[in-house]
Amino acid sequence: MKKSEVRFIENWKKKIEMGRLKYGFIEGSILGLFVGIITILLSWLFDDNTVVFGMQLLYDLIIWVLGGVLGYLTVMWEVNMYYYKRFIKKYDV
Repeated sequence: MKKSEVRFIENWKKKIEMGRLKYGFIEGSILGLFVGIITILLSWLFDDNTVVFGMQLLYDLIIWVLGGVLGYLTVMWEVNMYYYKRFIKKYDV
């Protein structure tokens, strides 16, 4: 068994114990916040007409965080469960 696969199995067991919703809210919101900040910064740098301040900035970040939670939760949970089950079956752990 590869070292990376062992680490994945151990880490994913912890995520399963944490629960699907908590996993999605924590990791998805971090991803959404990160992508939202990068997008806003890039729009400030490259688009002279787009300057976002105040409530619009807050709305944009909320949208990115919600998108991160919903997108990350639905996609990554299933992808990681697929690999987890595959590694467990492959190595009879």
